[in-house]
Amino acid sequence: MLIENVDGKTPPYHVQSGIGKALIAAGVARESVALIPAKFPQTTWQAREGYRGVDYVESPIIAFSCSSCGQKGHFSGPSCEKTQRFYHCNTAEEVPSDIQRTFRTLRIAWDRTHKSQSRVSAFSSNPSNLEITGVQDLRKK
Repeated sequence: MLIENVDGKTPPYHVQSGIGKALIAAGVARESVALIPAKFPQTTWQAREGYRGVDYVESPIIAFSCSSCGQKGHFSGPSCEKTQRFYHCNTAEEVPSDIQRTFRTLRIAWDRTHKSQSRVSAFSSNPSNLEITGVQDLRKK
């Protein structure tokens, strides 16, 4: 156990736990708490194109990593540069403005090339308009 005298005249010193607790209970010493400095975030940000498959291209992403704590990941989505935060090293970092601009440029370019390839929903907004073939109408019985 690391303790220091109450008078503060001696530097902290180690003693057995039982002896330290007795000195603290007697009011002669107090437990010394070593403060661990908070990590300073060293974050690397990058806006880049999404994964390219054989017949498709995913939307752009914002990749991030912190060399202080080792966390890493990515954001994606139409407005992730404004809505998402990277939580690490006891902080919540927003996407830097230069990365936001780069991502927005990539996203606009991706939207232009992929809006025409948007998928049509399999469901109609009005289910009664769907044509059902091979099924008898049970309401007529």
